[in-house]
Amino acid sequence: MEIPSLGVNCSVDGCNRLDFLPLRCECGKMFCTDHFMEHTQGCEVFKKSKAVKMQVAEVAKTSYACTFEGCSEVSSFHFPCKKCAKHYCISHRHHKLCDISEEELEEERKRWNLPIEQYNKAKEKLETYLNKTALKVQPDSKKSKMSNKIQLMRLKGKAIGQQDIPMQDRLYFLVYKPMGSNAKEVADKINDTITSVVEGKIEHKPVAVYISKNWSIGKMIDSFSQFCKVINNNNKTNESKLRLFRLVDGLIVSSIMSMKINKVIENNVIRDGESLILEYVDGEKCTTDDCHLQNYVVYAE
Repeated sequence: MEIPSLGVNCSVDGCNRLDFLPLRCECGKMFCTDHFMEHTQGCEVFKKSKAVKMQVAEVAKTSYACTFEGCSEVSSFHFPCKKCAKHYCISHRHHKLCDISEEELEEERKRWNLPIEQYNKAKEKLETYLNKTALKVQPDSKKSKMSNKIQLMRLKGKAIGQQDIPMQDRLYFLVYKPMGSNAKEVADKINDTITSVVEGKIEHKPVAVYISKNWSIGKMIDSFSQFCKVINNNNKTNESKLRLFRLVDGLIVSSIMSMKINKVIENNVIRDGESLILEYVDGEKCTTDDCHLQNYVVYAE
């Protein structure tokens, strides 16, 4: 039986070792592991090949960003414009920007940004419509429950709150900031953004906030005031207090600050995903659960 030839003999004179895993130099010769490094140190072909590879690696490290507005493409090779010498990627090398005036370029920018502006306006109108539609639905109707579910899904995508609250314990609410007579003074103190003024009342955009179902009403108010950037004087005497009211009818959520939120949920006073009003009131006037926010309808306008 004929045995096939395996391995290659080392090219170094005097070695001639048969190596089953020989190393091949750029010059074409084969070497064993003991003599390969020794040979490459003096081989001119190997040195030239190594130098070329290093140059290619350096070129690969150099990158050129496309200067076309809105493009983030990065190229390893430079494609300069013949007129302005700026680099443009393959897709924008025929940009023709050097052939138009600055006024025409500004018009082009407006045309590019128009779809984004139209989308943002349409989204804002849809948000406003959905909020107003939710206000018109009766609190105990089937439509109200469906509207509440839709709002809950929207809130989960943008709500802020303490990140250490477990997901299974989170409750989501759309919180409206104070519109009381002292709301402007409060807003000025905290440099808050006022969106509009309605008959001397200050109207703010509502904020989506999540809290823990295991908290008390008092801690819930503290968290809302923190993330809505509203001054909280609940721990000070002779100051207006923050209380929570239902947006749908203006009724106070609870006058008892130690009341657990999950208890309020169980009694169907509020629901997960509901809209609430955070408002300043006289502490002595809201000591019972029949307290009513008379001007809550301003939010629905």
